[in-house]
Amino acid sequence: MNTTAYLYAPTLGVLTAGLIAVIILYIVKTRRASADAIAFPGAALVLLFKKRAGDTDWADNNYILTVDGEPAHMFAYRLGIQACHVPSGCHTITVKSSWGRVSGGKVAVQSTQPCDIRVQVRAEGHYSLEYHIPDGQYVFEEYEDERLLR
Repeated sequence: MNTTAYLYAPTLGVLTAGLIAVIILYIVKTRRASADAIAFPGAALVLLFKKRAGDTDWADNNYILTVDGEPAHMFAYRLGIQACHVPSGCHTITVKSSWGRVSGGKVAVQSTQPCDIRVQVRAEGHYSLEYHIPDGQYVFEEYEDERLLR
């Protein structure tokens, strides 16, 4: 029985996990750089994430499908946070949301039908998009948390 395999197995696992982490960070950085390259000059940034973590009245996932009828280019802004560039001015965006609920030991995923909302964005502004489930309303508002916008 070879005991050196037992000594090197944890090291190999740590190296593999580190390599996977580096690859994921590289992919996120590359996608963000390519998203910035295709952004309109002076475009606003719309963050699609749940600001109220743990609050079940808000949808878990929000999506921008189109901006003025053109396909939206979503990208990974930060790990676990999707974003989309929207040109400055008044626009119609097609949005959709989904959320999951545990019932009887199973997760039931529910979602909205795509709908259009009118938004006004300023050049290089930062906004968030959320869906309030009980009201059935989207909340599109300016976002100013500097910890996330660095």
